This record gives sequence, C-alpha cells and structure tokens, in this order.
Amino acid sequence: MSLLEFRKQTNGNVRIQLVRGKGNKQELKELAADDTRGINSKLLDALEDEFCNSSWETVEPEEVGALYSGLIFTDDCDRSDHGDIERIGRIYYNPNYAVQDELAVILENGYVEYEGME
Repeated sequence: MSLLEFRKQTNGNVRIQLVRGKGNKQELKELAADDTRGINSKLLDALEDEFCNSSWETVEPEEVGALYSGLIFTDDCDRSDHGDIERIGRIYYNPNYAVQDELAVILENGYVEYEGME
C-alpha cells in the first residue's frame, strides 16, 4: 500500500499527498525520522507504489538541462531502449527543495505541492 500519491491540480501543478489509511501517517512519521537517509531517498521510498503502478517516474536534472538538485517527476516521458529521453511533456519540481523538508510539510498539511512546467 502506498503512503503517498500524486494528484494533478487544475493549476498545472501536482500535489504529493498522504494516502488516508490506518497507520499511514505513523509510518510516514517513522520514515521521516530516519536520519540515516536523505530526504530524496525517503520521499522516493514513500512514493514507491506510485512509481511501480503508474506512468510516474523521476527525471534526472541533467536530462532536462536543469541546474537543480531536488527531485523532478513526470508522467509524460518517452525513453529510448537505452533509457535516454526522446520526448518529455510536463515536469514537476519543488522550487523550495533547498529549504523545505517535503515529508515534514506533508505530515503538517497532508500534502506538498510541486510546480509544473513544460
């Protein structure tokens, strides 16, 4: 069962939100408290089911020419047999990644919003 899920918004952004379910918030708190791992690793772990069961994937910043070290997601990407991007649509990123702990925001608000751009 997934702890977090993607929800596209009418403004072109995407929310990463807590899946309501017994024990999910507590499990996310425990994951967030693991100080042996970085925030990106923990966020990806909480989103594992989304990546395994949908078209969502991560995009490396250098694949889209971004000078950025946060996570970038898309659900609109075609790759070659070698894994290179041949076409990409809308991508989603957190402009506050350097000063914001996404898991802490989700635990407080129920979601964090990533900005979308073409």
